[in-house]
Amino acid sequence: MRLKKGYRPVRLGNEYVLIAYGREEKSLGGAVRLNEVSAFILGMLKDDKTMEEVTDAMVKRYEISEETASADLTEMINEFKEMGVIE
Repeated sequence: MRLKKGYRPVRLGNEYVLIAYGREEKSLGGAVRLNEVSAFILGMLKDDKTMEEVTDAMVKRYEISEETASADLTEMINEFKEMGVIE
């Protein structure tokens, strides 16, 4: 899975946003606020990654269990799919 072209997670000061540009700009109305974890996940998805690769990276970065990382990732992936920002 990967982030679709036309979307980019960015850090603006202490906040994270997902910016849509080009043809995708209207789909989000410009930008959506993200928390740190969702920004990290979308950053990982700039390149094609498996669920396992992203889960492992979350475990290492946030020092959480694999079960917690997997559950959080599944929830976020479902939200990203609903938004239409990943493929």
